[in-house]
Amino acid sequence: MSRALPSEAADSGADPRDRVVVVLDHPKDVVNIAGVIRVMKNFGLRRLRLVRPDEFDPYRIEGIAHRSADLVEAVTLHDSLQEAVLDATFVVGTTARARTEGRTYLRPRAAAGEVVPPSSACATTSPAAALGRR
Repeated sequence: MSRALPSEAADSGADPRDRVVVVLDHPKDVVNIAGVIRVMKNFGLRRLRLVRPDEFDPYRIEGIAHRSADLVEAVTLHDSLQEAVLDATFVVGTTARARTEGRTYLRPRAAAGEVVPPSSACATTSPAAALGRR
């Protein structure tokens, strides 16, 4: 299912948000994909990877998330979560559940400093935020 598109590599001198990858794992509905794309546009994120979406209809997504054609065209499709985050140097998984035993747990504000480090010395990092099945 993997679809090769133009390189997602981010310029190391660019905005640090250009290095952030958002991954949706098995999204169930194009409305969910469109909602994430809209949020990404609002916050200046440009790299979205989808793991085996139930449906991927660019026309419908652009109809819901207006003026998002650039992001929709850059979406890459992947067969597994492991494949989607293979090049990531730091992966943040999200959950609404409070179970933290045996896991590293960070609050969003603390995680943000790890995902987009303030130092230019970290210009080669490629963080990913993985959002679960919805």
